[in-house]
Amino acid sequence: MTSENLVHGRLFMAGSSRFQEVTVRCIDSQLFVRNDVLRVMHSADLRTITLDSPVAGVSRKLTFPDGAVLEIQDHMAVEEMLALGLEKPVRRPRSYGLSLGKWAILVLAAILMPVVFWFLYPITADAIARALPESLERKIADTSLDQMDKVTFSPSRLSFSKKRDIWHLFREVSAAAEAPFGSVKLEFRRSEIFGANAIALPDGTIVMLDGLVQLANNNDELAGVLAHEIGHIQHRHALRRTVRAAGITALASLILGDSVSAVEELVSVGLGLSSFAFSREFELEADETAAKVMRKMGRDPTAMIALLRRIQSNCDESCEETSLFATHPGLRERLEALQSAQ
Repeated sequence: MTSENLVHGRLFMAGSSRFQEVTVRCIDSQLFVRNDVLRVMHSADLRTITLDSPVAGVSRKLTFPDGAVLEIQDHMAVEEMLALGLEKPVRRPRSYGLSLGKWAILVLAAILMPVVFWFLYPITADAIARALPESLERKIADTSLDQMDKVTFSPSRLSFSKKRDIWHLFREVSAAAEAPFGSVKLEFRRSEIFGANAIALPDGTIVMLDGLVQLANNNDELAGVLAHEIGHIQHRHALRRTVRAAGITALASLILGDSVSAVEELVSVGLGLSSFAFSREFELEADETAAKVMRKMGRDPTAMIALLRRIQSNCDESCEETSLFATHPGLRERLEALQSAQ
């Protein structure tokens, strides 16, 4: 690399988690940092810059005397810049740029955040979701279905008679669920990616995929799936999940900033475990609704479990039991919930 070569990086001003995309040029022993309009944002002699030790897969950090931090992903480029200096910068053990106080806060957050989220966050997020207008749900659903039609879905290949039979079944299930007229609707699609599945969108649209219909052995299994998806719609799970996820992302960004360290990852994991639990909660709530609807129709409320076992035929015992990292409850837990729901 010559002294005129440019290196790309991110510049964090002192005390800020905001960054700017910059280019870095080393001329003799001087380092110049410019933004996209070529204005010099920072400059310093290499001998006054502190450089952390290299860690594979982690951006190199160059700390300026005033506390500004330059992150560069290209380790080789950093080493070549050092070779251009009159004297290599002072190296220090990697500290992730955290003060003792911030370490303490992050460790405490990693321990307490899941507990707080488990009890307080769902209540607040759900209240926000339920207060949002239905027009927002329609917009989310329209955008989601449009994108999936472009990327993952293709037209259904089910016969007209098969679609007609499922339509009759859907009307029977929606009536038993006491869904207001027009609040739920059924669409058919095919997908190589999602395979045997059904999807409930926020506006009340249920997308039934060909793979699921073909795998079902009887109408009780299909009715159970439809009742389950209507349960998701009636409890507004899609919007509630969106609001919860958005809140988790915003809070994680607020806590972590733009540069993530090893301890910060612990906080992220803590938040993630809470979001897994949210998914299990919603699935069991939809199962409970489905069980009530199926009993009202005089159908077997546990029929859906047999279908789920066929869908997950390649899965071992882990599918039967609920694990900490599972996004859905285990099949045994779901079967018990369906049997006990009144």
